[in-house]
Amino acid sequence: MTEDQWQWQEPGTAWRGVGIYHITLTVPSRQPLLGTLVTPQNDPSQARVERTALGNAVVDELYVMCKHYPAIRIFQFCLMPDHLHAVIQVTRVMDTSIRSVIRGYWLSFVSDILTNFNVAVGSASPT
Repeated sequence: MTEDQWQWQEPGTAWRGVGIYHITLTVPSRQPLLGTLVTPQNDPSQARVERTALGNAVVDELYVMCKHYPAIRIFQFCLMPDHLHAVIQVTRVMDTSIRSVIRGYWLSFVSDILTNFNVAVGSASPT
């Protein structure tokens, strides 16, 4: 299927068009570097992820990405110990595909931020 075959976007705008996207970004080797799952009193209804400094950096950079690309808005995100889910909205057709923007954000995170936190990881890619 070519990008022009998507029925829900205008021809030539696949991954660039106005819409709502769900993204998942995974830490290489699924290492739990972004936070720790905490379950107070073994009560699953109170479970939460306590962010590490690295997890905070991931979230901060997510908002920085939106400053660079004002057509992108974050509806919601969920940071897990080894990955990030985000629901984002593209408010107007972009010159760059959302896939390229997200890939650039994540690869920049992996190369710059993980290096600053002295973390050794393998290669990474958005999933």
